[in-house]
Parts: sequence; structure tokens; C-alpha cells
Amino acid sequence: MRGLMKASRESGTCVPPFSSLAAARLNLLNHPAPDRFLAVAEYGYSLRFIDPPLGVQWCSAAADALSADLVPSVRGRVLGYFANSHRVVGNYDDAKEVLERALKVLPGDPLLLEFKASLLRDIRHFDEAMECLREASEIRQASGDLAGFARTILVTAHVMDQAGESETAARLCLKALDFLDSSVDPSRDLLRAAVQNYATFMCNAGNALAALQALRTSEPILAGGEPFFQLRIEWLLGRIAARLRDESAERRLETVRQKLEEGGLYQEAALATLDLARYFVRRGDPRASAVALSVAPLLKSLGIDRDAREAELLSQISMADSNIDQLLAELYARIAWRTETRKVA
Repeated sequence: MRGLMKASRESGTCVPPFSSLAAARLNLLNHPAPDRFLAVAEYGYSLRFIDPPLGVQWCSAAADALSADLVPSVRGRVLGYFANSHRVVGNYDDAKEVLERALKVLPGDPLLLEFKASLLRDIRHFDEAMECLREASEIRQASGDLAGFARTILVTAHVMDQAGESETAARLCLKALDFLDSSVDPSRDLLRAAVQNYATFMCNAGNALAALQALRTSEPILAGGEPFFQLRIEWLLGRIAARLRDESAERRLETVRQKLEEGGLYQEAALATLDLARYFVRRGDPRASAVALSVAPLLKSLGIDRDAREAELLSQISMADSNIDQLLAELYARIAWRTETRKVA
């Protein structure tokens, strides 16, 4: 099992509730207790960053064993986690179908609405995503769920960032911070996520200094995050250094991409590699093309075909004498969103 899998998560932990998938399936069939279904599905959800395909399998184990005797709150949530696990790996048709089933069982559930918004964001239906999040926000506020309301704000911020409104996304993170005191967020996980997201969005908006200041002033809080969170912070610091043309960017991004690849996070490793290539372009370093071309094995691991646009872009980079920044930008976007495989009817 991958080295990053010992970490705790925002929802549940990365400690499996059963010794194996087979044991989980057998236990759920013989002892269909609601808390066990949720434990298995939440564990699958916790794997969304560090081993998404395995997360699908754990969520499937819970979803496949569901029966009509279980209360709607359990059935709806388990199906929601299963749908989200499909979304994370780009199975958008399956995610849509399972999410529709979940919302029929548990209509108006704010977490399910957030999952739906994330799916709509990934397929670039931003207006519809915002509608879901507006509904979720109203429900969270009406119930007095401040932690949930802050979470919905952060999901909204991600939609705005992907829609090209990074400064607005950053302001939403600041709004979320207003609700996250120790009584609302005792683990401080949401607080750390809000700070990290704020810095990320400010960096995306071109304000690297503000991003760096946010990370530096929040170091005591950020230090409490689990290993993968810390790796994301390291990656962000590398991106910030690259934007500032600081020489530490090379060391930071090289270290991060190696850790990501060693952890089997090939999509993230490819993006960190391209961050390094784009840094070299800004500095006029001739190594930029070679670094960019080194993502080829990672694309193969991601299942991207040789005749896909990504492969074509790599070929153009290999033949270009200079000015590869636009090619790198398109390649980065395509890998980030996997547009050749992320489709839904």
C-alpha cells in the first residue's frame, strides 16, 4: 500500500475499517449495521486524494450491499460517496447515474448537492454547479451547521477558481474563515484547507506574494496537517517560488514531483513536472523542453492514448526551438482536467 496512506482525512481516516475489501463485503452482508456501511464508504471517500481507484472499490463494497431496509440517510450518503469516487477517477457517466439515485433517496441533502456541484464543475457546467451550491448553502445556514456552511463556501470557491475567477475564489476562502473557530472546527482541518485554498487561488490569480504571506503567517496551523496535505503545501510553495523566479523553485518542485510519483499520484506528478518546465521557460533555461517531455511515462500510466491531444502537444514541444509556454499551458490544462476522458452524456 502506498506510503501516503497512513494519513488521517477531513472525513474519516485512512485506517481501513476491515482488514480487506473481501472482509468488508462479507461483514456487510452478514451484519448490515448502518454505522458499518458508513465506515466503509467514508474510508473509500478518504482515499480520493491518495488512491482514487481503491476508493471506488471500497465505496462500491458499501453501495453493492445496500438494502431497502436501511434508513434513507445511510443509503443516500453511501451512494453519494460512491458517486463522488467515480467522479474523482473521471467516470462521469457512472457518477451522474449513482448521484441521481442518491438524491432520489435523500433529496436536498447538502453534501450530495456539493458532490453534484463538483461533478458539474468537472464537466465545466459552472452555472449549474453554482445553483446546487446556493441550495446547499441555504440548507446549511437554515440548520445552523456552520462547519458545513464553511465547507460549502470552499466548494463554491473551487468552482469560481476553475471558472477563471481566482480572486473571487480567494475572497470566498476568507469568508469561510469567519466561521471556523475551534468550536466549529475542532480538528482545524477545514481551517487548514481554507488557508491553503486561499493561497492557491491567490497564486493562480498572479499574486504570489500574497499567497506566500498567507502561508508564512499560518505556519503553526498548517503544520498540523497530515502528510499529503503537507505535500500539497510543499507543492504550492514551489509554484509560488516559480512565479517569483526564486531559485528554490527547482529544488522544491523536483522534490515534490518525485514524492508524488513514488506515491503513485501520476496526474499530480505530471502537473508538478510541468510546473518545473514552465519555471525553466520563465528563466530561459534550456532544460524546459526535456523536463516537459519527461511526463510521457506518466501520461502512459494515466491511460492517455498515443493519439490523444496530450501526445500531440508533447511532439510539438519536442520539435519547437523556442516559445513553448503556450504549448505547456494547454498540456497542463488537459492533464489537470483529462478532457479526453472526462465526458458525460
